[in-house]
Amino acid sequence: MSPNRNTERVLHVVMYHYVRDLPNSRYPRLKGMLLRDFRNQVAELSTAFEMATLEGALQFLNGAYRPRRDLCLLTFDDGLREHYADVTPLLAERGIQGLFFAISRCLQEHSVAPVHMNHFLMAGLDFKTYAANFLRELGGEASRLALVDSATARKTYPWDDLEVAEFKWFFNFSLDPATRDRAVAALFEEFIGDEERFSRELYFNWEEARQMQAAGMLIGGHSHQHRPLSTLTDQALTADRLCAWHASLFPTGRRGMRKIRVGAWRDDSTGPMQVVSGPIGRERVHYEGPAAGRLEQEMTAFLEWFEGVAADHDPVIKSGLAHLWFVTIHPFDDGNGRIARAIADLALARSERSAQRFYSMSSQIRQERAAYYDILERTQRGPLDITPWMEWYLACLSRAIDGAQTTLAAVLTKARFWQTLGTAPINERQRLMLNRLLEGFEGHLTTSKWATIAKCSSDTALRDILELVERAILMRNPGRGRSTSYKLAEIR
Repeated sequence: MSPNRNTERVLHVVMYHYVRDLPNSRYPRLKGMLLRDFRNQVAELSTAFEMATLEGALQFLNGAYRPRRDLCLLTFDDGLREHYADVTPLLAERGIQGLFFAISRCLQEHSVAPVHMNHFLMAGLDFKTYAANFLRELGGEASRLALVDSATARKTYPWDDLEVAEFKWFFNFSLDPATRDRAVAALFEEFIGDEERFSRELYFNWEEARQMQAAGMLIGGHSHQHRPLSTLTDQALTADRLCAWHASLFPTGRRGMRKIRVGAWRDDSTGPMQVVSGPIGRERVHYEGPAAGRLEQEMTAFLEWFEGVAADHDPVIKSGLAHLWFVTIHPFDDGNGRIARAIADLALARSERSAQRFYSMSSQIRQERAAYYDILERTQRGPLDITPWMEWYLACLSRAIDGAQTTLAAVLTKARFWQTLGTAPINERQRLMLNRLLEGFEGHLTTSKWATIAKCSSDTALRDILELVERAILMRNPGRGRSTSYKLAEIR
């Protein structure tokens, strides 16, 4: 539930997993929502709320949209087949957009996520039988089940019996993922059967994802392997990790209308990797990457340098060099720039030994992309001297830090302003316009601009303004008559 300070409205986000006709399925004990109940719930939500799109929700949170009713956004995790077969037609019929987050590895490799293996084993077997077999597969690791905190497990899984809640916590958060995955995969094969066949039945595929998009739904990535975020550490940068990032960038396997190779190095099946601009027939080739046959060797050298040889290098210099090196190799069909920026940010985050960072090199490069592409092309076409690139990169980093300080100062100023006003009565129009002024309103604020932005009459706008002037929240600029304008007063 996300409120917006500009309004009294609230955004509700409702998340679903399994939505199926459970009593008539092979696994009736699976925990999920019955399809008929989902249909009724959507009808009730549509009556009580304005059903939001992602774009509308973001506009609301940014203060650019004022709904007449509270908003409700529907999301669906894990990329399950019923989301394609049953949920999408129901939502499309009502003109409702759903957000569907698929586990890219399950679609790409036709594997079953360990958490889903666990669900179906618990639904298909007596719980005590399954738990005993799972602990047997773990061997010495099984003793760690006794260390699970009962209160934490109960709080995390309030709808389960305590014994089941403790087991789920143990499974998802206590065990080493590799050990857990081996154990559950062995039982899945023994009691349920072929993993690939089951995966094709359980999840929608890339083509079905594209059909869902055509029906107005949005497809996103629910990570590559569905690991709980709280269990993730500062993992080494590996080929598998990079491929997981890439698969999450392109969950439908396409960039626009173009099909691309996802989660794997490019194979140059459609020709050499070239960075091209200009209209058809007058294209300009800015850069051509190394041939696909060299990628394995090139990426192995890069990753060994990043995690080994460069360990003692200045981490900020390493960040800039890693970005240049990766984007020069250009190992993927698409998304190389975004992943290069993520690698650079990873190196910077490691340099600060902190999970909290208030600047983004990636965002700053996007803001300066014309200069970025210019220095990148000159560096890649020039000799092996990368000094000009590093000079530009470090200057860009400095601007990113300066920009973050400016942004933080503005945020703190805005927070102090509203804290000073406290509980003083402010109507919705006044709150909207005061926030606009705090965020850097361009030009002079006049009655006519207030009326246009706040969608009210000129008389109402004037009353709103004069009330704030009387309370010393706004003050008049020099000038009278039609040129009368206003600005924020200094709040003490």
